[in-house]
Amino acid sequence: MPMNKVPTLLVGLGGIGCSIAEMASTLLSAEDREYVGVIGMDTNVEDLKKLKIKDICTSDERLVKDYLIEQPEYRKWFPVSKFIVNRGMQTGAGQIRAISRLAGLASQEAGRFIPMAEEIKRILKHTGDKDNTAFNVFLVGSITGGTGAGLFLQMPFYIRRLLKTEYAINNIRIRGMFVSADITKDIQPSKI
Repeated sequence: MPMNKVPTLLVGLGGIGCSIAEMASTLLSAEDREYVGVIGMDTNVEDLKKLKIKDICTSDERLVKDYLIEQPEYRKWFPVSKFIVNRGMQTGAGQIRAISRLAGLASQEAGRFIPMAEEIKRILKHTGDKDNTAFNVFLVGSITGGTGAGLFLQMPFYIRRLLKTEYAINNIRIRGMFVSADITKDIQPSKI
């Protein structure tokens, strides 16, 4: 028996979020998978290659300065420094939230969020109840690092707009579950 028949999307943001989403995916029964979609989003290309869930890479081969040249309006909020603008993004956001936000916006504009739309379509066709217009979204990740911390505000707005405009779903429940610094203290020690 499935846990529910409400379409549900679980989105892992960043390395920790992708790990959580992948682990949760292994706990789903075959019947649950009809109603639950799981996707991971990260800037780190190598980490995404290890995933067994559907994924979205929010980075490409460009440098940060290339993104800023193409979208000069982002300079209003992006902290420009020589160190940051000369970085590539495919190795991850590197604990810099602004890089992740920039990569996420660039990915959205480039149409790289299509795997998310495909996963939503897949689970909507299995709901069975055509009168059920509810949709659950769970975002998981870390607000301590770069990718998850840079996407956790942007993604709920994107997903809500996508569900409303593309699928005419208005009853959308979005929840976020994020870990904070204490879970990563042994991985990223600080002298403070």
